[in-house]
Amino acid sequence: MTNVCIVGLGHIGGSLGKALVDARKNGKRLYKVYGYARKPGVCRAALKIKACDAVFNSIDEIKNCDIIVLCVPVDKIAHFYKALVKIVSPETVITDVGSIKGFIEVEVKKIRGNLPHRKVADFVGAHPMAGREVSGINSADETIFKGATCIITGSVSANVKNEKLVKKMWQDTGLKIVKMPAKEHDFLTALTSHLPHITAFCLQGMYNDVKRKYPNIEKIVAGSFKSATRVATSSAAMWAPIFNLNRKEIIKHTEIFSKNIKKLSKVSKISNILRLQGK
Repeated sequence: MTNVCIVGLGHIGGSLGKALVDARKNGKRLYKVYGYARKPGVCRAALKIKACDAVFNSIDEIKNCDIIVLCVPVDKIAHFYKALVKIVSPETVITDVGSIKGFIEVEVKKIRGNLPHRKVADFVGAHPMAGREVSGINSADETIFKGATCIITGSVSANVKNEKLVKKMWQDTGLKIVKMPAKEHDFLTALTSHLPHITAFCLQGMYNDVKRKYPNIEKIVAGSFKSATRVATSSAAMWAPIFNLNRKEIIKHTEIFSKNIKKLSKVSKISNILRLQGK
């Protein structure tokens, strides 16, 4: 049985915990799941919904785990890695769920470069492209991984065995694996994930401004608007560091997006609009 510790028991961390607790092969459990969260109430809730088998009260207690999954905000991942490599076995594999990979990979390599010349826990970058516009342990749902994709950017020490260990864990939740470099990941997700969230936040902000003057707008909201703004209820605290740390790649796409919006404002024929949209 593989021992996994999930650091950060929010929507993704809790969902992963539930999925791993349920993972079976030939009727036998594949994972023993431990959890860690800063707030005791979150730990109690995680135990109640069976998102983990046991909890740690401090990161100093996190030892003897095969895999540690950092389900924390992207700007905190390197911080937790730095703390954990001083505690855990060099055989432990630390991974994450961050929506950006380049910044994290650079920071992890800096940390490893500043450590004494000894073997330390490896880091394997990962990003499960799953989840909903909700947050907190009580929103945990193990089904979010079924049929979704997990991007693996690889082991910072080029350890194939460690990559396979992390890959198998995510596959056991129902995810499909795609391997790609961190830089490519950040460029592509800036378009497929980050920009859609930005546009949703912007549309929702425009709606809120108009509603102050025209309250009746809420009676005529179309399905297309609801679809376009669905993710606008996502945690701003979680998305702010993502936007900040991947801003170079996001700006590349927003500039093209802005140019296309300006083009659309100048055309009069539907055929031209469709052509610009690639129809």
